[in-house]
Amino acid sequence: MLNRISNKTRLSFYHTSFPYKHHILKALYHNKDFNMPTPRSIGFDLKFQTSGYNTSRQRKLVVLAGWLGAKERQMKSYLSFYHKSGFDTLYFAVGPLQVLYPDRAYSQMERVLDAATGKGLVIDAFPQGEILDIESLIFHHFSVGGFLYGQALRAIADQPDRFSKTKQLIRAQIFDSPPDIRGIPAGLARSLGVGSPIDKIIEYSVRAFLKFNESTSGAGYKASSNAFHSNSVPAPSLWFYSKGDPVADWQDCAAVIEKWRAKGIEVEECVWSDTPHIQHARLDPDRYFGTLASFLRKNCLLTN
Repeated sequence: MLNRISNKTRLSFYHTSFPYKHHILKALYHNKDFNMPTPRSIGFDLKFQTSGYNTSRQRKLVVLAGWLGAKERQMKSYLSFYHKSGFDTLYFAVGPLQVLYPDRAYSQMERVLDAATGKGLVIDAFPQGEILDIESLIFHHFSVGGFLYGQALRAIADQPDRFSKTKQLIRAQIFDSPPDIRGIPAGLARSLGVGSPIDKIIEYSVRAFLKFNESTSGAGYKASSNAFHSNSVPAPSLWFYSKGDPVADWQDCAAVIEKWRAKGIEVEECVWSDTPHIQHARLDPDRYFGTLASFLRKNCLLTN
């Protein structure tokens, strides 16, 4: 079913007329086959790395979803923090087409949820490459990762037999600058790194594309947003965001947090007044990683 929707949506993109479509097509030309990653694509596929600081067979796994178009090297400071703290990591970053076509994001998160229970993951240092025994699962998602987490929540709700174990293992939900639906086009345009005024043209083109495809891509966004707002996972949460972020509106963040608290989810906030989108750790690393470590200790996920 997902493949049929993808083909239909793909055709709608190429055959629907909307302003400046050729600009966004040009920006995405290197991914014409709709596969991610390719040698020239934006983002990278699932990667797994164990912590050399943890020799136990009971593992703590962090799922790190990078911002749209993130490069692996840009994730190093976050990966280093977790590895030194004894956490294994499963990390990835999607490209623009996973955002334009929500069914592909849904499929991506199905893969992530499967891998997060240890399916296909081994620790080579253990005898016979012993299968991971994951006892704690943490999701740490950046920017568009909020949309991806919404898709994961949808998959959990749609397929309880397949993902009930994964849901039970989730011990923490961490978000850095997650935009709501209206912030996605701006975030996608900025991720391409083409600069002004082309980024604005791409942003308007994406908005037009979603408007013209409200029954497909638009519906996928709304379903993900609804799942995110009505989060069914009771694990404690930590949010990093800024009141000066033009992509992730801080009032949207506060609205979701209020809803989660009303549901009984414990939420901690770390808020800046003027840091740019997803730049909090780079500009204020002591506060960022100090808050993260404190949150993990408070919830018995970090002992050192």
